[in-house]
Amino acid sequence: MGELNRQCFLPTYERKVSKQLVDNENRFLGGLELIYGSWSYDNPKYGWTIEGDHYVVKVMADEPKDLEAKLKEIGRIKQAP
Repeated sequence: MGELNRQCFLPTYERKVSKQLVDNENRFLGGLELIYGSWSYDNPKYGWTIEGDHYVVKVMADEPKDLEAKLKEIGRIKQAP
């Protein structure tokens, strides 16, 4: 799918997810939508970029503090690289 830059809101909390754990980007992004709600240009609830070997997710909600663990729990990323 490629990298999308979606950063346009404050305050934000930053969460990192290892790219090695993401075997299907659409599934990963679907997990973000399940956790944070639908994304739209009118109402962005989260944004993400790829920086090095991590997806960097910026969100308006403080929870979950461990996004990587939550995505593993709901089966949206691999348990181990």
